[in-house]
Amino acid sequence: MSQDFDKEAWERGKTLFQEDLGQAKGKEHMDYFSMIDFAVDGYACLSASRIYSDNPTLRDWAFNGYRLMWRWHAPQGSRRRGAHGREFMMTYYFDVLPLHPRPEYLESLTSYLMRLAELNGISSIDGLSALCFPHQDRRITRDIADYPPVSFGKLTIAGACNEEPLRTTTFFHLAVKFGRSPLPQPTSRFVSGCVSPYLRYCPVCFAEQRVRYCQLSWRFLMLTCCCKHQCQLLETCGHCNEFIPLFTSPFKVGNCPRCQQSLKLCIASVSDDAELEVANRIHDDIVFLLTPQPWEADNGSIIRRIGRQFAYTRQMKRLTAVEVASKIGVTLTVVEGIERGNFQSRGATLLSYFKLAHFLCLSLKEVFSDVLDAPDHVPATVLPFCPVCQRSFYVTRQGYNRSGSQRYQCQHCHRSFTASPKARMMKRLSP
Repeated sequence: MSQDFDKEAWERGKTLFQEDLGQAKGKEHMDYFSMIDFAVDGYACLSASRIYSDNPTLRDWAFNGYRLMWRWHAPQGSRRRGAHGREFMMTYYFDVLPLHPRPEYLESLTSYLMRLAELNGISSIDGLSALCFPHQDRRITRDIADYPPVSFGKLTIAGACNEEPLRTTTFFHLAVKFGRSPLPQPTSRFVSGCVSPYLRYCPVCFAEQRVRYCQLSWRFLMLTCCCKHQCQLLETCGHCNEFIPLFTSPFKVGNCPRCQQSLKLCIASVSDDAELEVANRIHDDIVFLLTPQPWEADNGSIIRRIGRQFAYTRQMKRLTAVEVASKIGVTLTVVEGIERGNFQSRGATLLSYFKLAHFLCLSLKEVFSDVLDAPDHVPATVLPFCPVCQRSFYVTRQGYNRSGSQRYQCQHCHRSFTASPKARMMKRLSP
């Protein structure tokens, strides 16, 4: 393992290079710009040799990548016009890591940071924090757990990646779909009880991956098995039987940090058909919730229609909100909050939505899709069932009776009825 990131040496080299660049800006002779290229090549050589001292292949790759990056981003004609734009390019040059792969599909943020550090020879969390999150307390970086950070800091520059791909490595889009704040603490409260604080993994996935990484969907406790390989997700190391931290050094994705053994060699038991059927449905829901959707900007309206869909389905099954709350183990306030689309309430968590959907035999993905495809097919106020034909689709309102109760008429059997009659006040007769 090469030496860890040395922030002081890095800043010292950057300062010296800024001084050379400042001198170059004052020169009008074109020949002087060859000295800039020479300094770039010299810095790239030193940096690549320090990071990959024991790997000639990666050393040459990093050296050539640095040089190519400088020339590719340099403004056209800057050698003839002067040093216009060089200061920005110099900052970019020094801050971008030599190797900066993009996040894999549904890769977790903790996995991506560990992979980025491993490729670039950074061996401590503090070193990675100093480079990617310099304005953030290092204790916050140590406790990172795939929640959307307040700011991605300089990670977008160090990894040469904009914020949108980085958001998909967190629970950002899941929180936004339900109208929750994507900040770390509100998101943490919303997914509490749904995600594991430790790494869960499929050893067969690790064995087959070309690039070893951890999937964000593995964090969800209701997903008990890998749908692709039809085996159980493991929650501890198969060698030492210890829980595996999400983010820890030494950075080696796919290895246990305690016993240093490869997790791809662990054995997972095969799942049965019933468990796989449930896992497939849950996996589809999770992937849908984690991936960005164009309608997320209208999340307030969507989540209210989702609530009406749940209320409509519950009444179609002739269940009261009190019965549902008792069956799924939540309070009546939570069920009513979901059905009213009160997304600002702290009571309704993601686990509550999953429990309610499962109890009503619904899929969260299907509920969202139905509402988006036909947003007006669920009435704002659920109508009662006809006492004769037991249908509610043909029921319409028909004024009020003398006690003030709402009257209804079924257009299918033409029966008029009162769903919740009020007691009439009897006038006291005078003697």
